[in-house]
Amino acid sequence: MSDNETQKSIVTRDGADLTKWICLMVWVAIFCIIGFTVFCVSSVQSSLQKAPVGETSLLSLMAVFSAVMALVFVVFGFFLFVKASEMKEELKRAAEMNEKIQECKNSAYTEFREQSGEIRTLKADAEREIRGLRDTITLEIDKAAKQAAEKVVEESNKRFKEEADRARQASGKRMEAEQLFSTGNKAIKEGRPKEALKSYNDAIALEPGFAPLHYNRGVALAKLDGMDEALLAFKTAIELDPIYAFAHASLALVLAKKERYVESIESFDKAIELDPDNATAHDGRGVVLCKLGRFMEAIPEHDMAIRLDQKDGSGLYNRACVYSLLYNREKRPEQRAHSLADLAEAIKLDAKFKKQAREDADFQALWDDPDFKKLTEE
Repeated sequence: MSDNETQKSIVTRDGADLTKWICLMVWVAIFCIIGFTVFCVSSVQSSLQKAPVGETSLLSLMAVFSAVMALVFVVFGFFLFVKASEMKEELKRAAEMNEKIQECKNSAYTEFREQSGEIRTLKADAEREIRGLRDTITLEIDKAAKQAAEKVVEESNKRFKEEADRARQASGKRMEAEQLFSTGNKAIKEGRPKEALKSYNDAIALEPGFAPLHYNRGVALAKLDGMDEALLAFKTAIELDPIYAFAHASLALVLAKKERYVESIESFDKAIELDPDNATAHDGRGVVLCKLGRFMEAIPEHDMAIRLDQKDGSGLYNRACVYSLLYNREKRPEQRAHSLADLAEAIKLDAKFKKQAREDADFQALWDDPDFKKLTEE
């Protein structure tokens, strides 16, 4: 309920109360008038004719009652008059208060509308400023992004050009190194280790990080009996490529030639760990075990090498050496037979083993054997 409706309700309630009081006063007045009239009539009748004693008493009581009621009426009327005056003043004050409240409401509403208009104006101005600032920021960001993109593109082009130049140079060096590598390999196969070594050295100067170049350089040095340099070359190849199984195997062979048998066994073990099917590593490990006198451990290694590479006679030849050494120590006929059988199979694969067997001290126990002489004669 609004304040205006509340004030109207108060005024209406006070007016209703005043009406009740006036109605009550009217009824009392009517009653008093009737009583007073009766009193007057009875008085006149008493004066004109002699009334009985009982009636006279009743009339006297009614007259007294009427007089009392008239007095009450006068007092009550005065009270009602005072009450009506107070109510009139209260109604007047309530009306004035209502007017003031209405004026305050109208003033507040007017002020609210004015402030709302100002707020809307300020909001519109703020939105325009924000849009303008956003547009400005967007333009600045676009400009900065464009400049950054141009800088990135320029830097990328520059870097790409540098990388392309380095790639071309590296590609040229790599191609030249590969050509020298091929030349060196050809020289090794044709038995020209010095020429091969020169080609490998020139290739390494162009591609120092290519492990096979160092490995093949070590092979060339080993063929030239440069064991110390070959050892370093194989180690360099392993540093560049730690899982290069052939480099570990070749390092083990060089260590064996330098009679560093324990280190040689360790390198062979590493080569076999990296490449269990490396026939050269198994055969070489068997040779070193034989040098250490561990003949029964050497035979399984040669067996594995023969199974892995049946076209290479080295495994057969080296196993023949082991059986010959066993025969020299134990003089068991089956050991002689195994040695001659393996040597025969090795010679079938490569005739070079004839001369090698005649000069190899491992076959000293068979040098005077007729079957050995017949097998190795040219």
